[in-house]
Amino acid sequence: HEREESHALMRFLADAVVSLDRSERLKYFNSNFATQFLTNEQIELHAGGSEISFIDLFREPEIVSILQAALASGRAQDLHCRLPTRLDPVGRYFSLSISPLREENDREVYGALAIFHDITDLKRTEQMRAEFVENASHELRTPLTSIKGYVATALEDAEKKSFDQLPLFLQIIKKNVDRLIELVNDLLTLSALESSPSLT
Repeated sequence: HEREESHALMRFLADAVVSLDRSERLKYFNSNFATQFLTNEQIELHAGGSEISFIDLFREPEIVSILQAALASGRAQDLHCRLPTRLDPVGRYFSLSISPLREENDREVYGALAIFHDITDLKRTEQMRAEFVENASHELRTPLTSIKGYVATALEDAEKKSFDQLPLFLQIIKKNVDRLIELVNDLLTLSALESSPSLT
C-alpha cells in the first residue's frame, strides 16, 4: 500500500522525479520525468526490465558531481541548471535537488531521489524585471537630466538679471516633472499589481 501510494503521489507531482539505486541506475520515475527526459524507446526498455543509467541521460559534469556527492556523503545536494528537454530542446531552467535514500535499519545509503523543479517562468520573470528596471532607470534619467540643465541655465540667467527665457525654461521643466510623475505612478501601479494576492 505504501509503495502504491508513493507511486500515485509521484505521478501527480508537477516536478520531474526519479529514484536511483546505488549504481546510479533509474529505478522509478514519474510521468513528468519521462515526458521531459526519456524517449519512448527508453521508456519501453525500462518497462521491459532494461537498466538505464542516470549519467547516460545527464552528461553535465555538475549534475553527475552532485549525484555522486549525495550518494557518497549521505547529504542532500542542490543545483540550479539549464537542461534541454524532449519538449524544449533549447533548454529549461531547473532547481535540482538530490537526496540520499537510506535503509530503515542501518541507515545505509541505498540510492537517491532526484527532483527537477522547473523554474523557467521564474527566471523569465526575473529577466523581465531586470530589463524593466534598466529601462525605467533610463526613462527617469532623461527628464532629470533635462530638468537639471534648464535649472542651471535659469540660475545663470537670473544672476545676469536676464529673464527673457525664464517662462520657456519653466515650461520645459514643468513638462519633465509631469513626465517624472507619470513614470513614478506607473512604477507604483506595477508594484501594487505584482504584490496583489489575486494575481498569485
